[in-house]
Amino acid sequence: MSTLPSLLQRRSSIVLLWYTTIIVSLLVVLCISSIMIKDVGTTIPFTWHPILMTISFLFCMTQGIHSYLVGFGSNGNMGNNGIENDNDNHDNDRSNHNKNRSRMYHGILMLVALITAFGGYIAIYIAHLNGKGHTAVGDTFIKLFHTWFGYLILVGILFQSLVGLSKYILLYKQGRSFAKFHGLLGPLLWLFGCFNIFLGVWFWSSSSNNLFLQIILSLSIISIVVITILFFNIRSSSSSNNNNGNESVVLVSAQTSSEII
Repeated sequence: MSTLPSLLQRRSSIVLLWYTTIIVSLLVVLCISSIMIKDVGTTIPFTWHPILMTISFLFCMTQGIHSYLVGFGSNGNMGNNGIENDNDNHDNDRSNHNKNRSRMYHGILMLVALITAFGGYIAIYIAHLNGKGHTAVGDTFIKLFHTWFGYLILVGILFQSLVGLSKYILLYKQGRSFAKFHGLLGPLLWLFGCFNIFLGVWFWSSSSNNLFLQIILSLSIISIVVITILFFNIRSSSSSNNNNGNESVVLVSAQTSSEII
């Protein structure tokens, strides 16, 4: 019996799931933006904290990760999504082109994610200049955790960005890579960020953020995480098959996510 990852290796299923993450993440951004603008107002700095953080982690970072897991092939095709031929130089050239293209999209999306994440922090920093403080001391445990976990994530993505830039420079100057942990730390920080947004959805109280919306937003965040994990699973399965010499449909042209990110 076919496993779920093998069934999802069909190109149509992969594309459908990928588009689903784009649409769902944009809907979450629009929903949170609507709630904050309606209940708080565009002139209040705090409004832009959840909006920018959601854009950063749920949209930009998600698609930045997917640019490697799904890939961007020649002529608009997804990844290599075809049978590999080790004796065909054209396939090797196309493989390198796909990796370079995916790397470019990844870098652009992650740069925007970094900018919007720190924009979100600046917004909350300004909002708390009225004397509330920036450490959440005296708040509930969930808000205290959200605050300090957020600081940890921000430090992590700044470090990750510096490593990514260094990898990019070294790769194009010397043709070699380093810091394989970059491909493991990135998804972990993304997952932490999604979890922190999830927490924010539940402890933020306003007239528009009712229980129904909280459930819908939570399920949307969970669906994006689950689909991304499925992509990792499919990717790992494809790499194993390729390493064993089997012909298979692959999502991208490199071996494993930790090797190319």
